Amino acid sequence: MKRTKLGVAGAAVAALAVGLTAQSAVAAAPDPPPFCAADTFTVGLNTPQSIPDNDTTGRTQTINVTGRTGTIRDLDLVTNVAHSFNRDISMTLSHQLPGGGATKTIAIVNPVAAGRTGSGGFAGTRWDDDAQIVVTQPEADLSTNGAKPTLVPEQALAAFIGDDPNGTWRLTVKDTSLNDTGTLSSWNLDFATSGAAAPTAVSSQDGPTGSVPDSHDLSNNQLVRQLTVSGAGTYLTDLDLNTQIEHTLDPSELEVRLTSPAGTTVLISRQRGSGSLRSLSTKWDDSSANLITTSTWNPGDTRPNVEPEASLGAFIGENPNGVWTLTITDTQAADGFQLQGWSINATSTNGCSAPAPNPNPPTPVPPANPPVCVRTNLVATILGQKKAIRGKVAAVKIRVRNATAGASAGDTTAKFTLPAGFTLSSKPRTATLKKGVLTLRLGTIAGGKSKTVTVGLKAKTGAALGVKRRTVSVRANCGSADTAKLAVTVARAPR
Repeated sequence: MKRTKLGVAGAAVAALAVGLTAQSAVAAAPDPPPFCAADTFTVGLNTPQSIPDNDTTGRTQTINVTGRTGTIRDLDLVTNVAHSFNRDISMTLSHQLPGGGATKTIAIVNPVAAGRTGSGGFAGTRWDDDAQIVVTQPEADLSTNGAKPTLVPEQALAAFIGDDPNGTWRLTVKDTSLNDTGTLSSWNLDFATSGAAAPTAVSSQDGPTGSVPDSHDLSNNQLVRQLTVSGAGTYLTDLDLNTQIEHTLDPSELEVRLTSPAGTTVLISRQRGSGSLRSLSTKWDDSSANLITTSTWNPGDTRPNVEPEASLGAFIGENPNGVWTLTITDTQAADGFQLQGWSINATSTNGCSAPAPNPNPPTPVPPANPPVCVRTNLVATILGQKKAIRGKVAAVKIRVRNATAGASAGDTTAKFTLPAGFTLSSKPRTATLKKGVLTLRLGTIAGGKSKTVTVGLKAKTGAALGVKRRTVSVRANCGSADTAKLAVTVARAPR
């Protein structure tokens, strides 16, 4: 998943039930492209003003953004607009680049399409390309009164992606009919920005075609086609859909949806496209000035590009490689349609350039007296008599050698288990005996050096020492919480 979508709609309905103003939760932006610096910030204005009734000028408020770096990778608008009749409301958002540069304007909602019916305006409404409810569809009218939840605007906020966030932002709200009033209380913009990504690649892929014939059976009125994108970058920055769809009677009976490999589904058109039987033969592009909700076609006409009903920007940030699914449903029986062709253009990137390696990396300075932590660096040898006479003392020498020149082993200890039939007759001052195990504390052993200790054993019987089968365990401090362990069964006992 590229982002976490919160359960905003349910919270909004619960708030309405108790008479509160629903506040949309902050939606998560897509992750930035790999290796790209990222930032998020919010700017807002809380200056309540009335909206003039039936006025073509409306009310415009301005926010100036300065001092920000990077380009826009995601943008949400939150409005607190109260009105007694939603279908009268018109809202646009515009952005002028710094220094009086170019201006870009999108329609957040047009009259009539505004929430279909109901009152209360758009108080606490988050406009988000990733929302599940499109403002132009009947689902947007969740209540005859009260605030609306998170909504997809009529034009995509993705039109601003890649732009400089600095400059002048203007929200204009108009009342288009008499006898209804409203107030623009506050609004804010939630930005997510990132550094400029490395040059992107465009992957174009054609998909399989098909048709649904004339039929009175609505259970067989759906066409599903898939195509696979491969070799693209791992981060989608823009996507366009091309379709060639012809309906035998009225394309406004069709519902078209596109689903990404990640499972995100975007509504391209639902019961739109009046006028031409080929009105859904076009390029679907978030940056188009032609809205499917307001455009009309003459018979036989096609449009070079049209903005879909929901936003293709919902796919941004996903990995475009994989299987894409186009689903076309005919909502009426007895009419067929034909998918004569379709394709997607996926613009993608692998992110910003990874930081260049340091041409002069610092040379690590080894410690003056590095610890010995290699198992084979410590060698223990048992020297001494092979056999002892009853009641006599056998001298056994235990030697531990540090085989690494120039590196010392600190806090070295050696453990020696007394052989059967022998008791300890003498031991070094630094040694301890517990349950037949003699622990010798040898301290620090310099690199290339060794330490030898002599232990006296008294034989209870005439049994052999068996030093070839005897084990010495050595432990050394490695300069940290780690220790080196070595178990050596040694080998030399002169006769």
